[in-house]
Amino acid sequence: MQHHRLPADPLVLILGVTSLFILFFVCCCGFLIPFSLGLAIVGWVLAGKSLRLYDVDPQQYSEGSRSIVSIGKILCMISAIINGILALLITVFFLFLDYDIIEKFSNQNLLQQTKQITTRAKDSVVHDSVYDDALFKRPSTDTVAIPAPKTRP
Repeated sequence: MQHHRLPADPLVLILGVTSLFILFFVCCCGFLIPFSLGLAIVGWVLAGKSLRLYDVDPQQYSEGSRSIVSIGKILCMISAIINGILALLITVFFLFLDYDIIEKFSNQNLLQQTKQITTRAKDSVVHDSVYDDALFKRPSTDTVAIPAPKTRP
């Protein structure tokens, strides 16, 4: 008798590995957590259906196919649990701690602009208009009084 592969044999493993990869290596600041969580849940459901098919008629499907689906299911479960915890933590952080990220960035931007203006003001005080006159190739009209050196008695 020929053994067949389960319907979700490679797919569940691919979904589990992809979900974990997104979670650990691509998930920057939590923006892809819902996508990774969705992949994990879909893989978990597909693995459950395929394993129920195997339980109905184990002689029709190969043992290797069942083990691949079981490994994929475990990966999807791990990814779904970690993604769920992270999504819950991020939600609690933003909802209950009254953390307004837009206000923070606008305050930092305003502070940075103030520092730039202060730096420009300091630079303009340091530079004399002689430099500006040299840029426009005009003779300087500034008069600079140089104090006479003091002589010792």
